[in-house]
Amino acid sequence: MSSSERADGAEPDSARRLPRAPLELAARHPGRVIGALYLGFALLFFGYTITHGASRGRLIAGDALFYYAYLPSLLVDHDVDLTNDLETLRGGAPEPLKWQRTVTGKASSPFALGTAILAAPLVAVGIVLDGALGGRTDGYGWCAQGAMCLAGIVYSWLGALLLVRLLRRWFDAVTALVAALATILATPLVYYTLISPTYAHASSFFVVTAFLSTWLAVRERLTPRGALALGCTAGLMTLVRWQDVLFAIVPALALVSRLAARGTHNSERLEVMRFVALAALAAFVAFTPQMWVWHEIYGKWLTVPQGETWVRWTRPDIAAALVSLDAGGLFTWTPLTLFAVVGLASFRRREPLLAASLGLAFALQIYVEGTVHHGLGSAYGSRRLVGATAIFAIGFAALLDTLTAGRRRSVALALSAALVAWNGLLLVEYQWLVHTPGRRGPYPTLRELVSHTPFHR
Repeated sequence: MSSSERADGAEPDSARRLPRAPLELAARHPGRVIGALYLGFALLFFGYTITHGASRGRLIAGDALFYYAYLPSLLVDHDVDLTNDLETLRGGAPEPLKWQRTVTGKASSPFALGTAILAAPLVAVGIVLDGALGGRTDGYGWCAQGAMCLAGIVYSWLGALLLVRLLRRWFDAVTALVAALATILATPLVYYTLISPTYAHASSFFVVTAFLSTWLAVRERLTPRGALALGCTAGLMTLVRWQDVLFAIVPALALVSRLAARGTHNSERLEVMRFVALAALAAFVAFTPQMWVWHEIYGKWLTVPQGETWVRWTRPDIAAALVSLDAGGLFTWTPLTLFAVVGLASFRRREPLLAASLGLAFALQIYVEGTVHHGLGSAYGSRRLVGATAIFAIGFAALLDTLTAGRRRSVALALSAALVAWNGLLLVEYQWLVHTPGRRGPYPTLRELVSHTPFHR
């Protein structure tokens, strides 16, 4: 059911199948519900981080140090030599920062630039506030670091708002809100918003959702303005996480289908080709900051900063990516995603081509995930697949809609609650084990979480 049909007063077939109160009341104001959720995230994050992060001299840790290092380097030093920035951010912490000098004499950084670009406006304000409060003005003050943390939460919030709006294209307000909330709370997205917002994953969720939303908004009329919007969003999406470029298969498949369709006039084919060329040009221009950084650090315009052995393109381990208990298997750690894939099959009845392209985008992400030589490493769940959250939400919403259509609304709600509870228990147990005094070694795997539940120590 399209937005225009709803504007004419028609309700989707699934309307009023889920209980009206209090869900329908909440569904009338989804922005407030999402806002309240993310305000809670922000209060919890800053309440914990400020009290515990100050002891080590910084609010940012782990891989996020590399994302943040770009900001004082660009905003204060006006260069991309991260050597002094990484050493300053280390702040005497015991963990080593894994970098080495490149052929240009600069510190290597295997992490993408886009997260820093998105956070730059807030961090710039933070630097000004640090100066106004008599603190450090070199980019390492508390306000500047706090702004980086806030940026991740803000972009996840914006992505959530876009997600609800995206789901409303096909589903009634209650189904859209329930599916969005369940997907946020029952996937690793909640961890990378509430616990580690300075990583790239919350920003990845936002830009991929924005990219898909942009495509759905411009696909009916292929205008130059639409091409520029889609291309710029695609470039930004790739800047944040390079593997997210694979989501471009969604519009690509639709555009190729238009070109190959019988009865398509030459003028229509020319319009599609102009749209593609302009979008590709815009995407390339938007991605050039990353190419410039690579050239400054590695002396190459295009490179694989992690090294040529980082991925095994011809030997993907798909089983590990999906069902492993020791490498963050997607379906085992986050069962909502399995239900979402099932739901995509029913979504085909609404939009066959879109469902196929979303499924293909998901399959490509799984393939890439399976090629990484060391699996997920230290992570909460399938962190590299957080960008696919919008796809999971669409599939899960379609499944909920199917359940409610069969008058199994209580099953739909119980399923959503159970999946959120599962992820919530994992998150609590994960944090408990990570912060156990004296713990050494890698971060917890799913096998360890299941065998060391709060009820079985």
